[in-house]
This record gives sequence, C-alpha cells and structure tokens, in this order.
Amino acid sequence: MQKKNWILLICSVLVIMFFWSCTSAELTSARIYSRDKEYEKEEEQLLLAMNGTDSENPEVYFKMASDIYANRSEWGKMNEMLDKALALGAEIKIPVGAENLTVSEGVKLIRGKHWTEFYNNGAGAYNDALSGDPEMKSQFLDEAIELFTTAILISPSEGKTYKNLLFCYVQKEDQEGIDATLAEALKISPEDTDLLLTAGQLRLRENDYEGAKEYLEHAFTLTPHDVEVVKSLANNYFFLESFEKAVDAYNRALYQEPDNSDLHYNLGLLYLRLADFDFAEEEFQFVIDANPDDWEAILLIAEAFRGNERWEDAEYYYRQVVEIVPDHSSAMRNLAVVIFQQGRVEEGQELLEQAKALE
Repeated sequence: MQKKNWILLICSVLVIMFFWSCTSAELTSARIYSRDKEYEKEEEQLLLAMNGTDSENPEVYFKMASDIYANRSEWGKMNEMLDKALALGAEIKIPVGAENLTVSEGVKLIRGKHWTEFYNNGAGAYNDALSGDPEMKSQFLDEAIELFTTAILISPSEGKTYKNLLFCYVQKEDQEGIDATLAEALKISPEDTDLLLTAGQLRLRENDYEGAKEYLEHAFTLTPHDVEVVKSLANNYFFLESFEKAVDAYNRALYQEPDNSDLHYNLGLLYLRLADFDFAEEEFQFVIDANPDDWEAILLIAEAFRGNERWEDAEYYYRQVVEIVPDHSSAMRNLAVVIFQQGRVEEGQELLEQAKALE
C-alpha cells in the first residue's frame, strides 16, 4: 500500500513538473508575480509571453484580462483579451485560482464575478431610489445608471442588465435613455416578454398605439396567458378602436383574474361603445358590487340602462351619482332626460335648469 502511494505522489509531481515545463519562462514568472499580487511585474512578463513562444497560449490572454485589465477596471480591454483567449481554445484547460478550468469556464467565472458586483450594487441603488428619501431619488437613480452601465460593459450579453437600466431611465423620464436602452435590450433579448411589454406600455404612454401594437402582439404570441400582457393589449386595441379584438383580450384576462374590477370596468366601457347595453350592465354591476361608492361605474350603468330605454333603472342610478357628486352637471342633465321620458315634464325641467346652472 505504501509503495502504491509513493508511486501516485511521484506521478503527481511529474505531472506538475511537466505542466510547468511546457510554459515559457515569461509565463512561469507571470504566474509567480500573480500569486504574489505584483501585477505590474506580471504585466511585463505577460507582454513578453505574448510576443514569444506563448503567443498562442490562451492562458496568457486570460491572465492579462483577469489580473491586469479587470483590476484597472478597463472592461473593454478585459473583454478583448477574454475573447482572444476563447478564440485560441475555449476547451483548453488553464489554471484559474486553485483550479484547472477550461478557458470557457474561466471566462464565464471572471465576467460573472465582476458583473455580479456591479449589477447587485446597481439593484441596491435602484431600490434605494424607489423606497428611500424622495429627495435622494434622482441621485440614487444616477448611481444605479452608472453601475448598470458598467455591468453592461463587463458582460454585454446579459439581458437583464439592460432591463434594469431601462427601468432607471423610465423613473427619470429620460426619453433619450429609454429609446437607446430599449433598442439595445431588444437586440440582446428580442423575445423577452417583460421587455416587449415594457416597450408596448411606453408606446401606449406616448399615444403611439400602432407602435405599441407591434410589441404587445409579439409578447402575446410568446405568453398568451400573461395577464399583464393581455390587459395592455386589450387597452391598446381599445385606443385603436379595434373593439372586437379588445373585447376578446379583456375576456381572456378576466378568465385569469375574474375578480379584477378594473378589467370589468374597461370591458363595460367597450360594451357601451359597441351599444351592447346588456353586457355593459353586467360588467358595471360587478364593479358596483365590489365598490358601491364608485360613482363613475354608477354613472356608466345608468348610461347602459338609458341605452336600453329602462328609464326607471337609469333614474335610480343617475340619482345616486348626483347624491355622491352634487355638482355633476352631465349626470343631472341625463337624469332630467330620463325623467322627461317618463312623462314628468315639470320635474325634468327643474332638473335641467339646475344642470345648466352648474355648467
């Protein structure tokens, strides 16, 4: 047993000696200086190695990236060296810290390490902007923007960095920053539902309904059961006056959120526009049952009853609106109309005069 152990030990030493003997004197010196954190001397040796027999050795470029440029925060040069190392042999094993990893694994490790630091710090600054001192919001957002921008320099293909940078610009209402970041983000992650939804909502905010439609319909094809996507798409169809499509989208959303009063309210509005008064009544009744003091829903159910020529029901709800909002002139005027329809001319005339006085 002891003899076998000695043989294994000797073999290990020989492997290590062979490994070190395969490298140039310059790379060997660079490894020693790296271990001792003498980075200026390490850089000198790495530059010599690049121009010597190790010019095709990916380890040289990896160490230049990880030990020299990363420590100087020269992210562009770091990535240039990492890309060079990958090009020379992504599956070649090199020493990375105490391990032997493939170049690909080492590149992922070094980029991930520095990206994570800046990304997490950016996320912290963004959270501080939203939940901290309102007077410090702009300063925290600027800090988050700087940190996320650096994270992008370190790992340009990491999609969620762009997403969070975009949210910062949205909070700052920086349209130029929004447009530039959104364009880059969609290049990196063209099928990211959150990005497509955000893009659509931003276009909606700008009243660019055709532009919003493109993003939201794409998001819908990817995640047809995402209620936020469906709601935004329905709202966009409403503004585009594509009412039948909007009705379909709202019904899809309600299938997933049957108790969502806002969806019922918007669907009721659509039915009013389509003169489908029976369905409008049902939607507004749901809203009123959930919130009996919602005078806007009460007004709209009155409109639905008036559309169906159910004068008494319309009168009942118009009176409720006038009780809640006494100076609502259009509710009072419509109340006068339905009372006229019931043959109470004097009462209707009196209400009409009151409505005129409020206008």
